[in-house]
Amino acid sequence: MSLEWPIALLALALPVLLIGLLWLQRRRESRYAIRFSNVGVLAALAALAVGLARPSISVSAQRKQGTVVLALDRSGSMLAQDVPPDRITASRDAAQRFIKNIPDGFRVGVVSFSDTANADSAPSFDRTSAQRAIARIQAGGGTAIGDAIEASLGMLGANSTARKKVNTKGRAILLLSDGSNTAGIDISTAATAAKRAGVPVYTIALGTPNGVLDLQAIGQGPGTIPVPPDPEALKAIAHETGGESFTALDASTLKRVYDHIGMRVSSTKQQKELTFLVAGLAAVLLAAAVGSSWVLRVT
Repeated sequence: MSLEWPIALLALALPVLLIGLLWLQRRRESRYAIRFSNVGVLAALAALAVGLARPSISVSAQRKQGTVVLALDRSGSMLAQDVPPDRITASRDAAQRFIKNIPDGFRVGVVSFSDTANADSAPSFDRTSAQRAIARIQAGGGTAIGDAIEASLGMLGANSTARKKVNTKGRAILLLSDGSNTAGIDISTAATAAKRAGVPVYTIALGTPNGVLDLQAIGQGPGTIPVPPDPEALKAIAHETGGESFTALDASTLKRVYDHIGMRVSSTKQQKELTFLVAGLAAVLLAAAVGSSWVLRVT
């Protein structure tokens, strides 16, 4: 709970003062001492003081509109098969599911990245373009996570080259990667840019720690190489920007992660004022005190 006018709580000193005065009055044993309990009156005054401070609580509400950019890794390691049938296929399928489930009032854009980042589909209410862009993604090359964040910020009109400051409320980046940053700008630089722009980055580390890549899949002859994800680096990005980080070890977990992120980006926190509720409580307490006083006087 938060208070818009916390200084109004100074009024709570009034009930304390009254308690002191009543105590002095009772000590003098005046024949005009108040005969009824003053607890109700004091409670009513305390409630009124809290009401003057305009208390409010934060509640979740459905966000009616926003923009989400999906930044999807298409590096060569996405051909690893530790996430059946392979990482790239699982990534595309889960991303398509995300697009279908996000509310209609959201625009969706797509960035894919390997050695460089490509703006594949500009944010639009028409989901067809994003779905086609995802379906065309093929794996190969290195991993430029920092470039992907910069490209995504550019789509949101929130990068360092933007000519004017935009309202980034309701905008987010959902970044999926299966490896460490191997190309492009440093990820800490990109994360700082996203934080400065007020755009949270939700990250997903896809793959298992023991994942390996068959070199023949990328045309480099026999043998395999380890391709573990780098969840710590992605976690740092999410933490820096105010997003959340996840690790998906299989396709079913990946789908659940996308569903969770979809609910998070499509909801917002709103402040609901409690002033009238607290004031109503004060009125009830005061009425009860007056009623009790009347009953005691007539008896």
